[in-house]
Amino acid sequence: MKRADFQKLSRLRINEAKVLLNANEYSGAYYLSGYGLECAFKSCIAKSYSRHVFPDKAKVNKSHTHNLELLMKVARLEPQFGLDSETNPVLRANWATAKDWNETSRYEIKTEIEAKNLYLAITQRNNGVLKWIQQYW
Repeated sequence: MKRADFQKLSRLRINEAKVLLNANEYSGAYYLSGYGLECAFKSCIAKSYSRHVFPDKAKVNKSHTHNLELLMKVARLEPQFGLDSETNPVLRANWATAKDWNETSRYEIKTEIEAKNLYLAITQRNNGVLKWIQQYW
């Protein structure tokens, strides 16, 4: 997949999550919010590959995960996040909420509060994790 595809998917999943939130479908909104963030990280990873460079197998294998903390590491955003979150405690708190998402949430019932908290942690205009990632994708 191309970097632009991951960016488009990220936006699409976040928009779908918003529709589900508005329809009081909280479990689906929670699930798709996390996938929106996952796609954003994968866009950053895709950006790190040059067009004519054979990719490192270990990095490629690590990229095929749903673990948001690992994806931040593979995208090499962890050091920058450390710096940015030192001066932005809201971003740090939002990441603390978002990082716990995982793909098995598709099998879980989520409350309105859980879904809204994750969605806002990801999408908050100035301090959301997605807004932060978009600086680097």
